[in-house]
Amino acid sequence: MGTNSQRFAISVMFHDRVGIVAEVSAAVAKLGGNLLDVSQTVLGGYFSMILLGDFPEKITQQDIQKALEDIAALKGACFGVLPVFGSTETPETTEDDDTYILTASGHDQPGLVAKLSAYLKERNINIVDLSSRNHHGEYTMIWQIKIPSELDVQKLQKSIKLAFKPELDIGLRHEALFKVTNEI
Repeated sequence: MGTNSQRFAISVMFHDRVGIVAEVSAAVAKLGGNLLDVSQTVLGGYFSMILLGDFPEKITQQDIQKALEDIAALKGACFGVLPVFGSTETPETTEDDDTYILTASGHDQPGLVAKLSAYLKERNINIVDLSSRNHHGEYTMIWQIKIPSELDVQKLQKSIKLAFKPELDIGLRHEALFKVTNEI
């Protein structure tokens, strides 16, 4: 979209069923919105989606909220709409040297995500994406993280393994290596 557009982040949560993506994206399109990024998953029978879109300048946060709430098939869904301030330029997608994949697995227990995320926060490591699953008492997590350039990755690998041993089996690989080894 041109310079007379504005960006909004939209979230949707509802009991999972067929057609939610179609209905939400149609409501966005009807407002003249252009979707830039979408992340969607189903957890425990609940549909969850986050969208990032550009909208014509005349469209307000309230217009988007009302359009979503007016979707008859999604009555009772939870919607959130927030303006995105700052640049409306879509960043170029490049392979980042500071992006790593952290994998962790162990016996499920309360606080695993809290402990590991606190460890990362203490080291100023940003969590870009996180996915986890509990399968028969075994908890597995995959984290996409950005490691600050001032951190020594080899020291971090040793430190994190020691910090969570024997609670979690942890692996840390550069994103490019993770992609190559997991495409086979």
